Amino acid sequence: MGQWQPMYDPSEDFNPKAVTMASRMPPPPPKKKQDGPLVSFNQHPDSYLMLPYRRTDDKPMNSSMKLWIKIVRWIQLFLRVCSLLGAVGLLLCAIFVRGAQDTEGWIMKIPVGNLVSV
Repeated sequence: MGQWQPMYDPSEDFNPKAVTMASRMPPPPPKKKQDGPLVSFNQHPDSYLMLPYRRTDDKPMNSSMKLWIKIVRWIQLFLRVCSLLGAVGLLLCAIFVRGAQDTEGWIMKIPVGNLVSV
C-alpha cells in the first residue's frame, strides 16, 4: 500500500479553527449609501410602475367582461376539482381490485401484495 497524500499542502499554514475565528470577528462596517442609479436586480421587472410618455387611448375593461372572466375561472376550478376526484377514484379502484391474476396486476401496475383476496 502506498502512502496517503494529505488533502492540504503541508507547506502552507493550516488553521483548523479559521472558520470559528472568522465568525467571532466584528461585523464589517455598513456600506456607503449609493448615489447612482437605484436599480434593484432582486425585484421582478413587472413590479415597477411604468408610466407612458405619450397619452394612450386604452379603455378599461367592461364590468360585464370582468364578470365573465370570474365565471370562467370558477368553472375551471370546478373542472379541476372533478378531475382530481376522478383521479383519486381511479387510484382507489386500482387498489381495491381483488382476485386479479398476477399478469393482470403487472399490467395495471398494482403491487402484487394487494392482489391477495381475503
